[in-house]
Formats: sequence, structure tokens, C-alpha cells
Amino acid sequence: MFDDALSVVSDEPPRAGRIADQSLVGLSKAEKLSALRARMAAIDGRVGATEPPLRAAVDFSRVLPIAGGLGDALPEGGLPRGAVVACFGCKGPLLGMLAAATAAGELTAVVGLPSLGLLAVAEMGGDLSRVAHIAAPGPDPLEVAAVLLDGVPMIVFDAPGGASPSGMRALLARVRSHDAVLIVTSTNWTRPDLEIGTVNTTV
Repeated sequence: MFDDALSVVSDEPPRAGRIADQSLVGLSKAEKLSALRARMAAIDGRVGATEPPLRAAVDFSRVLPIAGGLGDALPEGGLPRGAVVACFGCKGPLLGMLAAATAAGELTAVVGLPSLGLLAVAEMGGDLSRVAHIAAPGPDPLEVAAVLLDGVPMIVFDAPGGASPSGMRALLARVRSHDAVLIVTSTNWTRPDLEIGTVNTTV
């Protein structure tokens, strides 16, 4: 018999890894070039980067509440605002989060995932009138998600093919500035603040 086990991993952004500001005054040309190269190597998305990308800290005490058993498993009982949450494995937790958020009166949107069974959201007590499903977002799903962030506090984003580093950074900045929650179905294009996954376990 197989059962699904829920795994939740929080990843509060590291505060280390920041390159200290160095004055170039008094350095030789070679030393200045060396210092500048070190700074450039730490820029997120550059090939050969040796430092982790600098990220705004996420306050895990400020959450979008998720009721029920899933909420009990999440830090502070909900999804941290201004954060990227990766949800992978079976779709049960994802549908449960949509149901809990909409039942609490939150607007939500799903970008992609054309085969997502939204009927299950209603069966879990969710409000489908508060779910906008853009199953076919076109050639620039990042832009669609960015526009939605102006009025929707929780967005599920499916980008199986990945996205450009500049597009990722722009979308992440909007998530932070709007105190929204971005739930991604793949971790191949950004580093999430929180991971929610399911694995099959043999009983």
C-alpha cells in the first residue's frame, strides 16, 4: 500500500555571503580590477558566480493563513508573505492551499497547469469564484504573473521550461514588494524560501 507523506522545508534566506563594500582608493590598477571582478562574480545569474545571490529576508511570522492540517504543518500556520514557495509531488497540497486561501476570502490565480482539477478545490471547501485560472498564458507567462501580482496575493506559477534570470529577478522583486505568495511547481528556475513536497512511502 502506498501513502503520500508531506514534507515541508523552510529556507530562511542566508544573510552571509554579502561582499563587503571596499574602497578602491589607493589601490593599483591590477588590484582594482581584481576587486571589481570579485564583485561581478557574485552577481546572481553570472556563470562562475562564487557567492550565493543576495536576497531580501522573508519574515516567516507574516503569513497568508492556511487552515486545517496542512496549515498545522507550515511555519506559523501559513505561507510566508513576500516569499516563493515550491510545491511538488502530488497535487493534493497545492489544491488544499488554494481551497484554504479562497475559503478565507483571498483572491488567487493559477498561471499554467491546464490539467489542474479545480473541482477538487470546491470539494475541499474552496471558493472557485476567487480563483483565476490562466491555463494558456502565452509566450510570456512571467509577464502574466507580474501583472496579476498587482491585485492577487497568491499566485500558482507553472514554468516547466524555466525562465530567464532577469525575468526571475523582476518577478521575485514584485512578489517581495507586494507581500504576495508565489507558489512554483518546479525548483529549476529559482531558489524557494519554502518547499512543500510529497513522497510515496510504502506501508
